[in-house]
Amino acid sequence: MSYPETAKLIEHDMHETRARIDQTVDEIGQRLSPDTLKVVARQGLVQTRRYVEHEAGEKLRSTTEGVTRVGRSGRNFMRSYPLTVALIGLGLGLMLSRQNSIHPTPIKGDLQ
Repeated sequence: MSYPETAKLIEHDMHETRARIDQTVDEIGQRLSPDTLKVVARQGLVQTRRYVEHEAGEKLRSTTEGVTRVGRSGRNFMRSYPLTVALIGLGLGLMLSRQNSIHPTPIKGDLQ
């Protein structure tokens, strides 16, 4: 291959490379344009909101199910052992009444 042919090939490659670079720069410019960035940010916010709503719903369902199970367990325990529950209640009541008699709540105006 002669020198002029090689130079023409190199020049042709340079023009093609410049065209590809120009196209890439234009695409980057479009991707970074304020309008495009607004659209991308808005889409991200919508996706994040949907994710948070879904996760919050799942947590709420899970918590509700847990509270329901605890309530059922407590109800079943009280139905199965009513005397035990009554004695526990009586014991707590006595304990609280004794605590108030040992450490009475001062009434405004009492002399100590």
